[in-house]
Amino acid sequence: MAARSFADKFDYAAWHDKPSWCLVTENDSALAPQVQHWIAQNIGVRSTTLRSSHISLASHPQEVAALTERAVREAARGRTPHSAHSLDVP
Repeated sequence: MAARSFADKFDYAAWHDKPSWCLVTENDSALAPQVQHWIAQNIGVRSTTLRSSHISLASHPQEVAALTERAVREAARGRTPHSAHSLDVP
């Protein structure tokens, strides 16, 4: 990763108008779950929780993959994070 990527400024975040999801990790010691929920709610993304530490991709790869696949299917059907349907990991 280029060092300048930490200094470059941007004026657009894709989650403003693209379907976006957030995986809240309930046993996270690096970022409190309450903060994760607050962020997801305030930026208007769909969220789901997983009993995992901060590194859920390493500790729960099947669950993270299932969430990713479900998010892709939901986005393909036109369901945005603002729709009334919940997104739960199977």
